[in-house]
Amino acid sequence: MRKIKVNEYEVIEDLKNGVFKVLRHGEEWQDLTGNNFVLSLIDLIDNLNKENEAFQKDSEFLNCLICCGVDNWNGWEEAVEMMAEE
Repeated sequence: MRKIKVNEYEVIEDLKNGVFKVLRHGEEWQDLTGNNFVLSLIDLIDNLNKENEAFQKDSEFLNCLICCGVDNWNGWEEAVEMMAEE
């Protein structure tokens, strides 16, 4: 099951159980069964969220390297230890 919340709307996709709908303010607002366009958008959002999470982790790691003064891998072990603490 996937849920995506946008402002007062929440898209719920649970195709195994035949559920594909939008809630508005917590109440069922629209049935999306058969709407492949919205399903494609949900897939795209999921993929973008995963890419963003990976980017954030890489960004944090690079910031640790910069903070440790890593230059040509000097300080690598210290940066790895800092990342492990988080």
